[in-house]
Amino acid sequence: MRLTAKIISGKRRGLEIELTSFGLQSSNQIFFLEDEALEFRLEVAAPLDDVFLCLHENEVGVTGIKECDGLWIYEWKPKPIYQSTYECFFHNYYGMAELSIATRIDGVGERVIIEQYSPVEVLAKKLNAERAEKMLDFLAFHDNDALAAFFRVTRINAGFKEGERSVSFLIEQLERNVFLLMTEIPNIYSRPIAKLTPVTKIVVVSENSVTDDTTLAWIAENSDNIYPVDDQERAILELDGTYYSSEKILENHLKEDLNIYENQVIHGFIISLMRAASEILRGLEEYPSSKIRVQSDISGYISFFAQLSKFAKVVNKNKVARCKELIVNLQRLKRTFDERVPVSKTVIGTPQFTRKARYNLHYQKVFHKIIAWHRFGAPDWSIQEELFSIQSIPKLFEYYLLFLIKYHFDNARLLGMKFELMNVPIVERNNFEYDWGGYTVRLIYEMKAWTHDHTSSFDAALINSEGWTINSVNGDLKPRGQCGPYANRSPDMIVCISTPTGEQRQLILDAKYTTSKKAFSHYLPELTMKYLHGIHEKNTGKSFSSGLMIVNPSESCETRHFHHSRYSIYGASPVTPALLVSSLAPGMAEDNDSDFRTNLSQFLILMRASLGGEQPLHLGIVV
Repeated sequence: MRLTAKIISGKRRGLEIELTSFGLQSSNQIFFLEDEALEFRLEVAAPLDDVFLCLHENEVGVTGIKECDGLWIYEWKPKPIYQSTYECFFHNYYGMAELSIATRIDGVGERVIIEQYSPVEVLAKKLNAERAEKMLDFLAFHDNDALAAFFRVTRINAGFKEGERSVSFLIEQLERNVFLLMTEIPNIYSRPIAKLTPVTKIVVVSENSVTDDTTLAWIAENSDNIYPVDDQERAILELDGTYYSSEKILENHLKEDLNIYENQVIHGFIISLMRAASEILRGLEEYPSSKIRVQSDISGYISFFAQLSKFAKVVNKNKVARCKELIVNLQRLKRTFDERVPVSKTVIGTPQFTRKARYNLHYQKVFHKIIAWHRFGAPDWSIQEELFSIQSIPKLFEYYLLFLIKYHFDNARLLGMKFELMNVPIVERNNFEYDWGGYTVRLIYEMKAWTHDHTSSFDAALINSEGWTINSVNGDLKPRGQCGPYANRSPDMIVCISTPTGEQRQLILDAKYTTSKKAFSHYLPELTMKYLHGIHEKNTGKSFSSGLMIVNPSESCETRHFHHSRYSIYGASPVTPALLVSSLAPGMAEDNDSDFRTNLSQFLILMRASLGGEQPLHLGIVV
């Protein structure tokens, strides 16, 4: 099986590139420009049924099939636009593109990938690059804790080990431990725990000299050092009535020895904290360059990953500064402790809580912290990996829209009431929950509504109620598949408002990185069928949907309502469900009076009114 892409427009016209199967190394980095028209050609030894080319979840049907020299050739040619120009396969795409060849199982409609290809990079023109930069700037400006909570992947997928914690959590623990050491270390080295060790040394005889068996044994071996004296007070021994003295003798002394287990443990703790801070710092500083692919240098085009690298530095800036400060403080502590409490070795790891440490308050505090620290384990980099695994600008636009909605909830006041955040996302449920004057408002990301007979819909509240679907390749009508990973509908976002009794209304939002015209003419009718008429309450068949909003990027913020102005969400008789396309400009959509934020607020007011019988009001945003 061989898949090639031939460039038929632009400066690289005529260049033919063979795509590499996933997992195989390519001698050259493969990249395309977003405004290049491409012809794809697949060569196989045996014919394939219902075959199509996939760009992530998008499926493209073949435009031609032929047999030549024993090979079956499938072609995907671009549509001509006018004169000698063609539709660009990667138009408005930016980042890493994953291509695959797939088919469908007869009667089921489930996609089966028969060949996956290594990702290729798509370079963008200035307009898309500027949009990406504005969206990344907005995400970097946003609350890092909320970003971290959202981007945290499941423990299993992240290889989460028992005791692992996020990088932010470990930095906080490092700061607490360093603060404790800076407080307790002076108390420890002013009166350190020590053991008294007997030592012998040769000293000059004085009136304070003390002789014992060790001294006598030394004198016996060094008898040439003694001499007779007349004065008993000057004598150190008496032998046969004669007094003797010596200029020097060997004496036993008790010495304070600081080279003990408890002090070795504290030295080891300081070193452990230094290593941890250095490891986190290295991970934060090197992460973008180590994970991001080599950039392609094409004049007039920009790599998505070059911008991600800048984003990484902004997001990690505060953490990097905190780690550097921690390392400086730990180095200062180590120098002082080395001088005041020297040891011959260090003990690293979870220590034994000795009797001496238990009954010394200052050592006790430090030992408790050491034991707690070693329970945390290695840093969990899953947040970083998810954050910088954004592969393309359409996915970035999704994340941007999600946090734009959250930003609105965090800052808006509607009907004189603020939105009070009640939770942060948890692993199993990516949503943000707010209290709005006694009503609960939830922002849900990628909720999946499974088909009725699917095992995942057994205890679900909402299901995908569709009975028939259209084959995207040949247009045939067939029963909706009831099994497999694709037997669901998953809107990008749902804003759900519910009363204390559980009655609810929903606004469905879907991010489409496309033109305003295509969003209105293609995606609005398609998603109206899939989401508004295809998602219902399982037990009653009711629809909670108050509207569908397709959101796309544009140079300016504007809204196209499907209904007449009298029946739009701002009209005297608003239709339910409402249908509209909200085009937003990153960098402008964050403003209080932007079209998008105004539309979102009006939907919330209408949904609340429909639940509580209140009269619909036009919004007023106070920040």
